[in-house]
Amino acid sequence: DKSVPRFYGTVEVLEFAQRYRLPHNDLWMHATLSSVESLFSLYDTIRETGLAGNTIRALTSISDAHASSIYPHVNFQGEILEGVVIRYVSFEGTESGK
Repeated sequence: DKSVPRFYGTVEVLEFAQRYRLPHNDLWMHATLSSVESLFSLYDTIRETGLAGNTIRALTSISDAHASSIYPHVNFQGEILEGVVIRYVSFEGTESGK
């Protein structure tokens, strides 16, 4: 029913963007407690001075999964990061638990 608004989950948006080769940012999944703790520790370290290349490499090394952008940030936008978005999804709040 197209008259009812629908919220698309992160994976659905990513699949759509990849299927139609639409631009999107890199995406990292942190599914374990140790990975999440590493994420926040990294954020506290780089939030004021982190450049794209180093930040992307660091996030990739600590994440449980990484989906690369088809347009790398460093090549198309440069080394300056405009921000980092962290979206928390509760395990209990997911339909499949993935």
